[in-house]
Amino acid sequence: MLITVPAGQPLPPGEWAYAVIDRGGAAYLADSASELVAHIVGESFAGYRALGHGPEDLERALEARTEFLAQVAGAAQRALAEGKISPTETDEQILTGTYASKAVAFEGDWAGAIPLVALATHYEPYTDRPRPLGEVMFVDPSTELTFLQSLESLGLLQLWMAPLPVSSPEPHAA
Repeated sequence: MLITVPAGQPLPPGEWAYAVIDRGGAAYLADSASELVAHIVGESFAGYRALGHGPEDLERALEARTEFLAQVAGAAQRALAEGKISPTETDEQILTGTYASKAVAFEGDWAGAIPLVALATHYEPYTDRPRPLGEVMFVDPSTELTFLQSLESLGLLQLWMAPLPVSSPEPHAA
């Protein structure tokens, strides 16, 4: 179950496995990463919440996370470039890496004045394509957790996870 708590409101009593705080200060409390991801990508991919765990549904979920993160990565790349890259004084490879769709993999090594934001799933170990060298910030839609961690690495949210329960070892017989 996903609980939304508006900014400035107290959290309700209870325990949740995951919590996200967005840039506006609203909190989202959930029992699973799936619930948070469904909420985040829900406007772009309304069927995410209804997907099951079969191979076809898992593939569709990955596609939805990838499409969403490619759009976010593109916006992040453009924000990094604002005021720092001049289209008339920058080589074509840097312009392509900065302004081209993040749904397409950047080929080559990155030598830009700003970090390249790239989807990890375009490169090794997910494909045979080598990762670009240079200052590269990889965002990873491969799992729901890496998706959420990627949004956090871009500064779009804060992710909190409850520690996994640890069982105590049985005492040894004396």
